[in-house]
Amino acid sequence: MVRAALPIMLACLMTTLPDDALAQDASATQYADRLDEWVAKGGDPAKSAEVKKNCEELALEMAPSNERMQLKTSLRREYVFRVDTCVKMTMNRAHPKPRFVEREEIMDLCKETEVPLFPLLCRRSGLIK
Repeated sequence: MVRAALPIMLACLMTTLPDDALAQDASATQYADRLDEWVAKGGDPAKSAEVKKNCEELALEMAPSNERMQLKTSLRREYVFRVDTCVKMTMNRAHPKPRFVEREEIMDLCKETEVPLFPLLCRRSGLIK
């Protein structure tokens, strides 16, 4: 009897859980919007800790689910690189430094397909469309 009810119970459970992809996208948008807001308000350097915190969260949210735990452990250097890049790109939006965007590495990151975070940051920075 329990076996017969199991598929029905699973179906009910699955319909009440939020779609992981939609939840992830909404969270990522929330963090990206906070970065946009910081830039729009003039990019107060005193609030750079908020930028870093939002970049940390955005870097995790934009990572594939199977990679998130690794970014906090075995891929820590990659995680730090992603966060630092996010912070620098966001800071550059508020306080432009022409040499920053002239760097070939930055434009290469904009074309990155393995890490969805970078094209998102580049689009929001106006480096790509």
